[in-house]
Amino acid sequence: MNTAAAETTNILIKMENNTELPNNGYNGVERRKARRIRVSLQAIYRIDKPISLRMVTADKEVEAVMLDLSEMGMAVVTKYDIPVSTILLLRFTLFNYGKYGGGFYGPMSITAEVRSRLKVENDLYRIGVYFTQVSEKDRQAISDFVKTAGQAIESKRQQPSP
Repeated sequence: MNTAAAETTNILIKMENNTELPNNGYNGVERRKARRIRVSLQAIYRIDKPISLRMVTADKEVEAVMLDLSEMGMAVVTKYDIPVSTILLLRFTLFNYGKYGGGFYGPMSITAEVRSRLKVENDLYRIGVYFTQVSEKDRQAISDFVKTAGQAIESKRQQPSP
């Protein structure tokens, strides 16, 4: 495992266990309008605007780890310090927890605006993005994913421990 992947794995473990990290940088009332679920999935992004920021990532697509997802946005961990208001082009695929077996939603291509950023550790940043351009098909797929994955998580929590 390369150094960046190992650092991302460590940050995810700490975030999951809520150790050594701030409470997502926000301690107030929940402001989100859509249900979100915690995930650990790959997302690819590219800086779209402002053009002057493209040099931060050498104008290339960059891998990030998606931490949570809702119909309206997501949080990711990345090694780049992306300022608030930056416009990103995102790509990702979701697993379909359908009634009749698995499959995939995507690949999805979504435009998003960075709404929050927080340095978490070892030059890793947690950025929160709001989806600004999403096809209706992709919005419905995300909504279905959040609903079915959320139900699976709740079902697992309700099972007695061995």
